[in-house]
Amino acid sequence: MSSNISSTTPEEISLRDSLHDLVQKWWLILGVLVACVALAFIATSFTPKEYEARTRLLIVPRVQQTLLGNELSVEALSTLATARDLMRSIIAELNLKENTGEPWSVEKLAMMLTPTVETAGRAGLQTSLPLLTVTVKGSDREQVQKIAETWGTLFVEQNVQLFATEAANSYDFLASQYVEVDKERAATQNSKLEYTGTHPTSLQKNQLKTQTMQYEEFTSQLATKQASLIGKKAQLERAQQEIASQPQFITTKRSVSNDALVSILANNPNQRTVDALPELTVEDQQPNPLYTSLKRDISEGQITIARLTAEIGDLSSRTSALGISIVDLTNKIDVAESTIADFDRRLELLNNNVETLAKQVGDARLAKAEQRGIIRIVEKAIEPNAPIAKHRIRIIIAGATIGLLLGVLIAIVVNYLMPPKVQTKKA
Repeated sequence: MSSNISSTTPEEISLRDSLHDLVQKWWLILGVLVACVALAFIATSFTPKEYEARTRLLIVPRVQQTLLGNELSVEALSTLATARDLMRSIIAELNLKENTGEPWSVEKLAMMLTPTVETAGRAGLQTSLPLLTVTVKGSDREQVQKIAETWGTLFVEQNVQLFATEAANSYDFLASQYVEVDKERAATQNSKLEYTGTHPTSLQKNQLKTQTMQYEEFTSQLATKQASLIGKKAQLERAQQEIASQPQFITTKRSVSNDALVSILANNPNQRTVDALPELTVEDQQPNPLYTSLKRDISEGQITIARLTAEIGDLSSRTSALGISIVDLTNKIDVAESTIADFDRRLELLNNNVETLAKQVGDARLAKAEQRGIIRIVEKAIEPNAPIAKHRIRIIIAGATIGLLLGVLIAIVVNYLMPPKVQTKKA
């Protein structure tokens, strides 16, 4: 007689025996499965109702030309949708507070928002328009609607400048520059009018013309008088030389008349008188007419020379003063014309700048008007009437799956910790 004794240990259990042991613990697996299904059912029954509202924005292609090159990435839009400053603005706008009175945290609000990006094609075009949708979930249906609506409004306000063209962004700057340049142009024009009023170049030119003619006349008169003075001086010199050789009086001798002789003898009846009678003569003196004429010419010449000298001095003084006035007036006219030309150049430059800025302001105004449609709210948030589906069947199936796996795992652990008894077989 022979006997075979077989003992089983955890290391020697076959797969078939392990499955057999698991099947024997079906009650444990079933219990865990039922418990998980029950918990899933209870969880879906007692969790608060959840509502959702959404706002959808359409972003036109201009955005793609200003952000991230020519493409607007999904990550960029998602980041902008839950930006911290935007979350703070929503919290402040709706005055969202905890039960303790503290404002909501940015993280809490961001947890309620789910941004998604889609693309909508244009008919006949290759481009696609980004559609940014933000879904807000929460237990208060009125609150989720307000959050979704406020998010759309504030998103447009805060990001329209980011998505706008450079021309639209520069409108305010260009408009202020246009006003400043236009004011400067008006001020320059007024300054020019004021300057031309105090510096009338046309009147000054007429005055210069008159003074120039008068100066030429004075110069001609001065030359004539100077030539006359030289002639008069030469005549005076010749007269003075000639008068020096002429006697003032002409003396003539004649014999004494008989009556005079008788009278002489009657007064001096002596021999000496009688002896002297043959030698007695009478001298007569008459003014020299040539001397007198020369004397008169010299006197008149001196008077004429004195007069001409005085007139030449006066003319020289007046001509010199007039020449200085002409030079000063010419300089004034040159300075005035140079200043007016400078005003004209500045006005030409300012007019060109005003025209350029006016065109740029017009383009920027048009771009700014167009930028309002860069981000468009195509679907406004409405207050939800019913809570969103809880997916109870899906949750129960997930709970059952988890319960089954957990039950099998517990059965394996139990089987490992509590191995079956050793069996002895006899032949």
